[in-house]
Amino acid sequence: MMNIAERRISGAQPMRPAIGKEYALAIEWAEGALTITQNKADDKPMEKYIAKFLKSARIEHNSNWRSPVGQKGNLPNEEFFVRKIVNNPKLSTGKELRMEENDFLSKEPKNYHLNQGYNIHDFYALCRGEQVNHSYAPEKPMCRLTTKKS
Repeated sequence: MMNIAERRISGAQPMRPAIGKEYALAIEWAEGALTITQNKADDKPMEKYIAKFLKSARIEHNSNWRSPVGQKGNLPNEEFFVRKIVNNPKLSTGKELRMEENDFLSKEPKNYHLNQGYNIHDFYALCRGEQVNHSYAPEKPMCRLTTKKS
């Protein structure tokens, strides 16, 4: 899990074009790894490493954070949570922030300036097998087979 967290925050191979370091995903994966490691009483060095990684990732997330207000369909995303991560009165976890995201998105007005040309929240909902509220079909639908080379 930490391998995934480290790759997501590296920014070297983003999950989608035109995004940078995936702070939010890295934090979620690292928090999962920390939970598993804490359940193993014999892996204190790894637990310490993950805690250090999370502290750094949270600081980077907050330093680079962009507000999702007016950006429905673009933000929050793999890079950023719905808000900055706070540690007062208790530390906000990635899971809690993703739950806040659902509430935020349900109230946020539609945005017509989509960076990818589609609403990423609808895209991921469809990937999870969920239904979306609306559908868009172009006048001349076309499917294209592509490879990494093309």
